[in-house]
Amino acid sequence: MLKFLSRVRIEFNALDPHTAASMEFLAQCNARKAKESNSACQVVVKCRTDDHPPQITVTFVNGVEEMFDATATPTQDIRNMILEKGQMLETEHMFKEAGEKWHVVIPEEELSQSFPGTKGSEWKEKAENLELELQQCYKAQARLSEQLVVEVAESRASKALAVEKEAGLTKTQNELTQARDECSRLAALLEENTKGLNLLISENKDLKAQLEEMKQRANSAEAENRMLVDRWMLQKMQDAERLNDVIVGCFTKISDVRM
Repeated sequence: MLKFLSRVRIEFNALDPHTAASMEFLAQCNARKAKESNSACQVVVKCRTDDHPPQITVTFVNGVEEMFDATATPTQDIRNMILEKGQMLETEHMFKEAGEKWHVVIPEEELSQSFPGTKGSEWKEKAENLELELQQCYKAQARLSEQLVVEVAESRASKALAVEKEAGLTKTQNELTQARDECSRLAALLEENTKGLNLLISENKDLKAQLEEMKQRANSAEAENRMLVDRWMLQKMQDAERLNDVIVGCFTKISDVRM
């Protein structure tokens, strides 16, 4: 309902017992669905202190203003009249966008022209047929309006979904950027650790080579030491044998001298 209006003014006295229609209409205007249909519509409430009856004044989007007596007119009738007027405005707008004239004007001379031999019943039947066609046009226009409302709602929902997906895409891109930065940092850290590991491996190889060289030196020294010990033992044994020989020779000479 509010989509056809640019301004709503509701006036009533809070002590007036006939404010039910005004309060109900105000509640319909403040409903979430009504506000979503036209958030730019201005709803003004004026609490009167005089005996002025409740009154509802609406301004359509084309600037036309219409006033309703909220005491004598039910809320549903006011709503229906606003919807009917709004549908007429939509039809007029569609005609103008299509480049067609609004309304269809029948020249007065054609209306006053008499047709001999035509009976009043035929004119009445034609008028009824035209009225029926007009009602069908109104119904078709109402269906088109409802379809347009549905399509607009779907378009808004699609737009909201697109905005949501775009926000999600932006968030994903930010997360991807952060992940890339973290990956770059980890890659740099890995490269640094790889360099350190290569240095440790090189040092380990050098230490292994030094250890192997020291083992070879130790083995050589041990072999040389064993050879020296063997020589020393051999020499001592030879010395002992010579000493024994000398001792035996001495004992022999002594024995010979005594004899």
